[in-house]
Amino acid sequence: MFNNDKYFIWNESRFNCINKYINNSFFTNKNVLEVGCGFGDNGNNFTKLNCNVTSTDIRKNFIDIGKQKYPHINFNIFDAENEKINKFYDIIVDYSLSNHLKNFDLHLIDVCKNCNYLFLELEVSDALYDDFIITNEEYGEDQSFYKIGSKPSENYVDRILSENNFNFKVIKDSILNTNDHKYDWCIKNTNKYNPSQNRYWICWKNNIECPIKNEFIEEVSIILQGRINKKINLEKTISLYQNHGTVILSLYRDLEDINYINHLLKKFPNIQIVNNSYFGYINELKGKNMFRNISYLDNCYYQIKTTLIAFRKVISKYVIKSRLDHYYSSIGDFIKWGIDQKKIISSSVFVRGVNYIRYHLSDHIFGGKKDEIYKIFKLALENYTPGCPEVNIWKPYIFYLASFENINLDHLDNLSYAKWMAKKFYIYCINRHFEYKLPYASNIVTKLNDNDKTKTDSLDYFLNGCDC
Repeated sequence: MFNNDKYFIWNESRFNCINKYINNSFFTNKNVLEVGCGFGDNGNNFTKLNCNVTSTDIRKNFIDIGKQKYPHINFNIFDAENEKINKFYDIIVDYSLSNHLKNFDLHLIDVCKNCNYLFLELEVSDALYDDFIITNEEYGEDQSFYKIGSKPSENYVDRILSENNFNFKVIKDSILNTNDHKYDWCIKNTNKYNPSQNRYWICWKNNIECPIKNEFIEEVSIILQGRINKKINLEKTISLYQNHGTVILSLYRDLEDINYINHLLKKFPNIQIVNNSYFGYINELKGKNMFRNISYLDNCYYQIKTTLIAFRKVISKYVIKSRLDHYYSSIGDFIKWGIDQKKIISSSVFVRGVNYIRYHLSDHIFGGKKDEIYKIFKLALENYTPGCPEVNIWKPYIFYLASFENINLDHLDNLSYAKWMAKKFYIYCINRHFEYKLPYASNIVTKLNDNDKTKTDSLDYFLNGCDC
């Protein structure tokens, strides 16, 4: 069954991938669980990395062969469809097992509960939606024991990992490819399944150090959130932004032209796309008795949700968040100036006059360290109040910062508030006239001028500002 050249080549490709992306020293003395092990050949590769390995499979004849081949590995019979993992491991290796389970999602959730690191490999469906899955009948000793398998979309797997507190990098590297298995294929959104199309994830729990070598971690991710505005040349935007980081589009799947999305995927195979359900969020608000109307004010909720979901794709240290209907011709300057700052960097609509909306910062473009930008939106979601202006996004975070200093911002006069804010943030000045016209005009381009850099150390900027 597992003694042919194709199988050995496949195992070798995955082992070569691990050696390429992770230093061998990481694995020393790690306790490893291999699920769906077959004869234990992949588990044996981890013993070569000085790991302590336990290998499991539902088929007793596989386990018996494994014990003969690799007496130094601890083998056990385990029914992943019906049993729970009963011990915590440093690493779990899950190669293709989830494909051969009817309840793949429950199994993956259980795996996430019982390890700090996960090496996950799956055959996936060619689809964008994060709830898309194909179930199929399977026959054969290397297929589903219960005759039913699952082929989820890549985004479905991403969602489960993210919801269970895991960061991850999807490895789309030709080093994994064999004659029968391809990992660097591009999504075409056909909503079909091809048995040769695989994906490989290296995963690590939140708040645990990423095991991947620094050379394979992107420095910057750029999240573009919202609806596609066809008056804006999105292809021009992506072409420019890809030069500066990984581009992630977080879209409303109910409102977009799927043919245009497929066109973008074909033209820009390296972009990441997350499709969100706009009307699903409306129903979510209704279910919480929080929905008022599909207005500008409640759109803040959708912005918060879709940005948070886009973070599933982010493993870089820095994040730029912007709106999908905006184009910044000098985004490179924004990134270069802000990336070494210890403060969050924002645009000139950072404070629209202190008397107008005290706790409003720009939702047009801002950036900073991943953890801080994520915290902004996490706090915003936790403190969301429907029907209120976009202070929902920023106010909880600003008050969170103030809590460390026991400051009540509502009690500060405008000058004192401006002084406090000047210590917390940097501003990159943008001509607001163009900023405001951009969503409604097809040929207006916002220009970030190098001479427009303005630090918030200037209180005149806050109180008089560059408000056009």
